[in-house]
This record gives sequence, C-alpha cells and structure tokens, in this order.
Amino acid sequence: MIDIFASSKPAAQLQVEAQAGKFALTPMATDADSGRFYARIPFTGTAPTSVKITNIADKPASSGTITVTKPSSITVTSATFDGAKLNVAALSSSGDPLEVVGVGPLVNPAAGGAPAQGSWTLNAPPAKVTVKNAAGDTASLAVSVSGGTATQAGLPPLSPTPDPGPVVDTGTGTTPPGGGTTTPPGGGTTPPTTLKAAATPASATVARGASVQLDGSTSTGGVSYKWSQVDGPAVTLAGDTTAKPTVAVPFYAKTTDTAPLPAAVAGPAHIKLVVTALDGSTSETTVALTIQTDAVAIDAGSRHRIGTELRITGTSALAGSTGVLTPATSVVIYDMTSGTAVKIGTAQVDTLGAWSYKAKPGPTRQITRVMVQSTRGGTATSAIATR
Repeated sequence: MIDIFASSKPAAQLQVEAQAGKFALTPMATDADSGRFYARIPFTGTAPTSVKITNIADKPASSGTITVTKPSSITVTSATFDGAKLNVAALSSSGDPLEVVGVGPLVNPAAGGAPAQGSWTLNAPPAKVTVKNAAGDTASLAVSVSGGTATQAGLPPLSPTPDPGPVVDTGTGTTPPGGGTTTPPGGGTTPPTTLKAAATPASATVARGASVQLDGSTSTGGVSYKWSQVDGPAVTLAGDTTAKPTVAVPFYAKTTDTAPLPAAVAGPAHIKLVVTALDGSTSETTVALTIQTDAVAIDAGSRHRIGTELRITGTSALAGSTGVLTPATSVVIYDMTSGTAVKIGTAQVDTLGAWSYKAKPGPTRQITRVMVQSTRGGTATSAIATR
C-alpha cells in the first residue's frame, strides 16, 4: 500500500494519477471544509518512487509531484523517565543494532521478537528520544515522565555589597596611545588590552530575501562599534552600532514590477566593522557576504496559440537550498516579442522548484519571446513556440 496525504483549498478536487502496471487513477477522500486529502492505494510490483496529484477543480487543472518514502523499520515502543532513569524500548524489523541518539545503544534481548532496551541514569532527560540504526532509519517518541521529586527551588537572594564609591588611582604609570605598559599602585606592570576588530562569519552566503547576523563581540580594546557597507549589491543593516547587527538582502524583482530590472550588481557585498577605543584610536576588519542568485530556466514546451492558450513554464534553482523558502520565490514574466517589454503576469515557484503561468485564451497579440525575472535574482530570456 501507499498512503498519500495532501492539502489544498477546501473547494479542491484532488486525484492521484495512474501509473501503468502499478495502480489505477484514484480520487482522494476529504472532509468538508478541512482542506485535507487522503488516499490509500494498493500497487503492483515494486513501489513507485513518486506520485503525481492533480487538482481537477482548477481551470486549467494544476498538479504537483511528491516523492514516495518507505516507512521506518524501527518502532519505539516506550520511552519513560522515572525521575532518575530514562528507559527506552524499541523494535527493529531489520534486526540491526539500535541506538538512542545522544544517549547510548540499546541492548538486543537474547530471545528474538522482544524489544531492544536501554536504561540510563540522567538528571535531564530529552523531551523525546530518536532511535536509529546503522542504515540511517530513525523513529521518535515523546518521553513520558512517570515519577520523581520536585526540582529544588533557588536559594534566597544575597544582599549586594555596598558600592564603595569612586577609587582614586595614585599610581604614576601611564598607557601611551598604541601600546606601552601601566604601572599600578604598589609596583608591577599590567599590559594594556590590544585594540583589534574581529567579526564572524568572515564570509557567508545569503540568498536574496534572507538575512544573516554578524558578530563583532570578539573584538578587543574597543568601546564602540560602527558597521557600514563598502561595496557590492545593496543590503540593509539593522543595529549598525551594536556588536551583533543583522544584514538583510532585499529581493531582486517584485511581483508589482511593471518593467524589467537592470542586471543585478555582481560580486560579494563587503561590510566593514570599525572598533573605536577610549583614546579615539580605531581598528577595522571586513566581512564578505556572497549574494546567492537562483538559476531561472524557461521550458522548451512553453508556447502561445492565439485564441487558445498561453502556457509558459520553467524552473528556479537556488544552489545548496533544499528546504522550503519563506516566502516562496516568485517570477515576473514579460513579453519581449516587439523588443519593448510588456508585463504578462507572475507565477510562484513551488517546493520542487517549478513555476507555471497559463492563460486561456491568452493575449490576442502573438507572443514569440519572453523574459522571466525572479525575486531571488535570476533572469532568463527565451523564444517560445507558436503551435
């Protein structure tokens, strides 16, 4: 069986598309006004690697493809904490040795069929345990607390020591600008703190529409901070006089744009930190932020049939990004047939990196060439078919 879960607007009508030799076209069940959809489908032969779901209530119909994942071979049967010990039991259909992540291994029983078990004396148990095997399968279960005494309350606060007031240093030592030593009362020498600006990360990669926090708190000898952009693509600094400012990279294109934008400024954005000491001397360092741009492509199957349909599809890929981007990437589409850009519309990139714009019957003028600009910085231009 394959168990398929999906969500869409309540007015949707979802179906799982058939796969030859494996399973038939199957409508998905739903509860009224819930937006939830479900189907359990028997299949023939090996399990498919992905399934396609279509919303036939959309005009034209929309669809998405999801990857099929196999259930874990591990079942965590219990995870309890009695106030002193964490006790975990789990079953493995593969028979592989099991381990509680961050805690320790489970011991397989002498007789087959019984759960592997482990018991550890802990002061602070995890809220849930995750059990894994060498093959990479995992399963998790929340920890149930079955006993234990209350944690001891804190001690009463101590009265603070009275402020002794200002202390007058009668020593003769001085600290010359830029170095030297101080002679404290009673003799001896104390080396001065070296003024040095330091910032982390020294380099980072940031996608358009995202932000990163810089940290200059490891700088030494300074009493004030000042961050500023030196060059590169424009960014926004928040907290530019604090030790830890936030750098936000604006989106490139916006869905409200009515004309294409010029090419984005290339190269990294350099952010400078200047640390100032009490005597006015300064030290500086620079952080390099690589602004990540997505790669936009227009599918060869894009076409415009006058009086019938305009269909433009493509992809947007952001290197190294496997998670869902928030907010999602969008693209702005322009008609470039006459050489003068005319906005056609916008489309949102789905979680698989695909986007689609469809209009029926579409514009009455023939479109043969389009440009697409992404909110994440990518641009693509391509001819499209007319039949």
